[in-house]
Parts: sequence; C-alpha cells; structure tokens
Amino acid sequence: IEYKTINIIAFSVTNGLTNGDNTHRIFISYSNGSSTGIYYFDCELTGINSIFPPDNFTINIQTNGYQSTTTISDTYDYAIHSASSTDGRIYYAGNGGTFSYDIKTNDLKLDNDATNYNNIYAFGDDHAIAVSTTGISYTTDGLNWNHKTFAELGLSTTMVLNSVFIQSLSNAIAVG
Repeated sequence: IEYKTINIIAFSVTNGLTNGDNTHRIFISYSNGSSTGIYYFDCELTGINSIFPPDNFTINIQTNGYQSTTTISDTYDYAIHSASSTDGRIYYAGNGGTFSYDIKTNDLKLDNDATNYNNIYAFGDDHAIAVSTTGISYTTDGLNWNHKTFAELGLSTTMVLNSVFIQSLSNAIAVG
C-alpha cells in the first residue's frame, strides 16, 4: 500500500457511533496499484498545545471511531497527487481525475477523465480548482466539474500548472 495524503479535520460525532469525546478525524488516502481508498480515525486532539507536542503525547483513537477503508474504486487507481480539505469535504486530484469525499455522509463523488492533475485547492465545501498538464478543472457546487483545456482558455498548450491557491470566490492563482 502506498499512502498518498493525510488530512486532519475538526469533527465530532455524538450520534451514538462514538462517545462524543473525539474532536478530530484523520483521513489517510492510499493506493495499492489496483484500487484507491480512504482510511479514517476519530481522535481527541485538544491536548496538543503546539505544532510539535511533547515526546510522550499520545493520540487516542476512539474504539468505534475507526473506518478501515472506504473504497474509492476497485477497478481504477486514481494515483492521488494532492488533497485539500474543508469543513465538509476533502477534494482529491491525481492521474485520471478528481473526486470529493463528503466527510459527514461518507459519500464519494467521482469524476474520471484522462487528465493528470498536479494539485487541487478547495475554498469552502462547494468550490475547488484542480490544475494539470493540459488545463484547469473547477467545481462551484462541489459535485459537478467543469474542464477547460489551455487551448480553450487561449493559453499555450505546452504549459504545465503545478499548484493552485484560491484567495476568494473571484480570485485564484495557478503557477507552473
């Protein structure tokens, strides 16, 4: 198994699945060559007072706050390159597409295409931009993706974008 990204989200479940003591959920995406998936662990992180906790600090994972795997695809390896999280979703991008994972419902929205994405950035639960070797893709509702090639945007087709950042709903920056 190759682990791809780690995202830590403030999250508390009090609906009987856990005892309500957890404060965060840790998501780890993985790929094993033939499929892609997500592990998550509910934990209590309020005792961490700095970026680097003391050597003896233990993160306690809730006994029933563990999901061994949410399979993204049994037949397709997304080869995840990047992830960006919000309060409600984690957006992923990699070779062959983008997808989002709804944190509260454990629901996946897959978007397969032939694009190799280098980076993704989310701004709120509904807005994300992914950049690639051939263009830019974006969503304004968190579910449906719009794809624009560099040629469609009037840009050089030899351009490669490696990173993207969203400052506001009307301002984003992408660099190669």
